[in-house]
Amino acid sequence: MAVEYLIIPSVASDHDVQVISAALGALTGVLLVTVSWVDRRVRVEHTGRTSLEELIRVLNQAGYNQVAILA
Repeated sequence: MAVEYLIIPSVASDHDVQVISAALGALTGVLLVTVSWVDRRVRVEHTGRTSLEELIRVLNQAGYNQVAILA
């Protein structure tokens, strides 16, 4: 299992949480998506069948163009 941590500065509401959770949760291999709009952080647990680049691409397609990766 792999875990990715992201920051999305434009997350500002429960609606954003729902959109991000649905977009990332639809990807093959994603097991759990946790979004905190207070911290603007996203935690994604996945099997490794999806790449970090794919996660970011899906977020960009959903309208979230500023995505930072936490190491």
